[in-house]
Amino acid sequence: MTDPNSKQNLNDKQKKQLDYLLADFVSVKGEISRRSTLQWFILAGYFSALTLVFQQVAASKLSGLWVTATWAVSAFAYQFYAREFLEIARLSRLIGDHIAPVVSNILSVPREEVLPSESGIHDTKCQRRLGYATTFNWAAFFGVPLLITLLLAHLWYNQHGCSLRGVTGLVDVSSITQAVISLVCAVRVCVLLGRHPI
Repeated sequence: MTDPNSKQNLNDKQKKQLDYLLADFVSVKGEISRRSTLQWFILAGYFSALTLVFQQVAASKLSGLWVTATWAVSAFAYQFYAREFLEIARLSRLIGDHIAPVVSNILSVPREEVLPSESGIHDTKCQRRLGYATTFNWAAFFGVPLLITLLLAHLWYNQHGCSLRGVTGLVDVSSITQAVISLVCAVRVCVLLGRHPI
């Protein structure tokens, strides 16, 4: 156990260094909080966009353009969401790997006692949280756009049937462009979800 008066036993240089480290810690924690809030805004914006698309579905006004927009919004939203997560993780490591050891050394206490919030959590809880997050992300950023795509296919099939004339009626530059953009965005979402399972 450490002496509660240990800070009083520090020299002026150590006290000044602790003040700078505290300011750095507060700054980094503030940036983590800002980026976390930004993640919530990204999710809110994404789900607002999905609400708009589902309104089109309810009104039977779903078109290929809405499907393309859904995939594009999904790809961009997850890209920013994952970027913020990676930056939050980097900032947390900055605290745990660069600030905590110096403070620990100055105060002669273990790192876990200096910054308990940065000491990590039990492995099984972390694995469970990652499992839930991965499931949510796949469902929200891939499953929902896929559902909207299938709804459009269902609506189109109900209107045109499976005739060759109905299929060739769709083949124009706009439809091909929408299909290609949707496919590229869907692949991008899969790559991002596979590479950065948050």
